[in-house]
Amino acid sequence: MRLFSQLVSQLDRSEAPHPDTGASWRRLNQKAAILLCLGAFFASLASLGCVDLRLPVPESSYRARVSVTRSTNTPEASSTDIMTVDEIYASGKLRREIESVEDPRVFIDRPDLRVRWVLNPDEKSFDEYRIFESGATPPWILNPFGSGVRADFKPVGTEEIDGSLTRKYAVSGKQIEGLAWFTEAGIPLRFRGTLRLDDRSEDLAIDYSNIMPGSQPAWLFAVPPNFAGYEDRMKPPEANKKSADPEAVRRVLDGLKADQVQGSGPR
Repeated sequence: MRLFSQLVSQLDRSEAPHPDTGASWRRLNQKAAILLCLGAFFASLASLGCVDLRLPVPESSYRARVSVTRSTNTPEASSTDIMTVDEIYASGKLRREIESVEDPRVFIDRPDLRVRWVLNPDEKSFDEYRIFESGATPPWILNPFGSGVRADFKPVGTEEIDGSLTRKYAVSGKQIEGLAWFTEAGIPLRFRGTLRLDDRSEDLAIDYSNIMPGSQPAWLFAVPPNFAGYEDRMKPPEANKKSADPEAVRRVLDGLKADQVQGSGPR
């Protein structure tokens, strides 16, 4: 850091005007040399310890079956809930179909539009939220691989699982902490850790299976046009006060037209 301070000090002095033309050229050369040194200085810092802590990005679209197990153990009682999810991913967009006989739901995350749509297939209706808005992420779908949880992912090495090499990360955030494993292509594979809620902590285990890389149709990440409320979202922004992003529903139409798919699709 002392070297850094000296370089900055030299750069400041080199900015001072000087009447002599030859001296001015020497100062310009000196300034260029200092800037090169500063570039090398920051590059060396990056190589020494600056790592990308963002959620790894899959290299391709995919479908997968996901098992989510949440366990609570207290002196008063213990419980275990298992949820099965069909997950579909494409270019940052995420669709999660929650299997439930009583209350099926489909969550569509659109970080590109900064919204989350929650579809009710039985009632053919949907709600729209800003992606980190309170209420957009129910506790039972919180996980480190979704858009509703902010967490750091620190690479800690590799590990072989079921004969395949995986990338291992230490996950830490306000609501979640543990270890995560990804395929070499960046697709989530497993998580073991703790989920912190307002009134309790839960053990969280997530396992991906039947992973199928491949392109996904655009309509999977859009609100079906026959769902209640769709027409309201098509109104001009000033006439639509309920939408988290008045343009969100309309902007996906370009993708649907490009995909040349008609109908509302599954669910």
